[in-house]
Amino acid sequence: MKTLRSIDKQADDQPTRTGDGSCDDTRPGYADMKYTTTIDYEPDKRFLLDMPAHSVRPLSTSWMLLALGALVGGGVLTVVIVLSRMPYIGDVFPWVDLFHTALVVHVDLTVLVWFLSMAGVLWTINIMPRWLWLGWLSLGMCVAGAMIITISPFLGAGGPMMTNYVPILEDPVFFTGLAVFGAGFALLVAHALAASRPIGRKITGQGALRFGLFSSLIAALVAIGALASSYLGIPDAIEGERYYELLFWGGGHTLQFVHVQLMLVAWLWLATASGIASRLTPRVVLVLFAIGLIPVLLTPAAYISFDVASPDHLHTMTWLMRYGGGLAAVPIGLVILFNLLGALRGRGALGDERSALFAS
Repeated sequence: MKTLRSIDKQADDQPTRTGDGSCDDTRPGYADMKYTTTIDYEPDKRFLLDMPAHSVRPLSTSWMLLALGALVGGGVLTVVIVLSRMPYIGDVFPWVDLFHTALVVHVDLTVLVWFLSMAGVLWTINIMPRWLWLGWLSLGMCVAGAMIITISPFLGAGGPMMTNYVPILEDPVFFTGLAVFGAGFALLVAHALAASRPIGRKITGQGALRFGLFSSLIAALVAIGALASSYLGIPDAIEGERYYELLFWGGGHTLQFVHVQLMLVAWLWLATASGIASRLTPRVVLVLFAIGLIPVLLTPAAYISFDVASPDHLHTMTWLMRYGGGLAAVPIGLVILFNLLGALRGRGALGDERSALFAS
């Protein structure tokens, strides 16, 4: 949250940093910043998001806590995964397959719950204080679902299935948790779409980021639709692990575009907040976000043209992700990396935001 607070400060008053690495801002913590990149942002060209209203901030913070809790839970299960490979330890636990059971819950927490909860953080930062009860309801459902998924190995005896995107335990308790979490996520998407701040008629840096967030919401909506279409389109004769593989294949592939668009929003935001000059204009960034959304909009064609269980459908979804996932990420990522390396060569200090950007 320190990063969010510091970004909030900069959104109101961007400090001027000169070529010798000095900073003319006298606010606590800013006078010591030593960036060597010359910054002369026009207000409309800064890739910064305004912080939400005070009534919305607890909701964003709560999504962050859920994301961190998922990482902690997944980390604890990592210990169990290691112990399961030790002689005699596996016989102590009552699970059908200790290693794979722990691995299923570990992956679901550290990938599915973590990524979608972080999406909740960014989306709720960009919402207006409307229908907040829907936001809290979606959060509560996701928390409940994540908790049920975590404790499901202790309450059921279902066998693990290592399916792509969403590995599962074939047990009613686990499925209940997964369904509750999925319903909460769908409600999150609906609320964020209905309450998102307007992009604005004038193309600004903030407007470009808001469009990026909106495009990720569209991708999430398409992913939910893909999951529903797969559920309705799988032949009755298909059962077991292949059934769940087909069920999550289309939605899982489409969901990767959500992660990519949100990652680019975070990169651009961190780059501006850390004082790195951008060679990308808001108009170019908005166009790149739109290009990155094109493969998502082609997803329905894969369902209309091919049966869900056909190889053509599977290959089409893979092709869209493989060749479409980098349409926006590659140019934006290369420009940010070039600017970041240039700043580091100038021996600028690694502040919190710049360290986060470099690590990502």
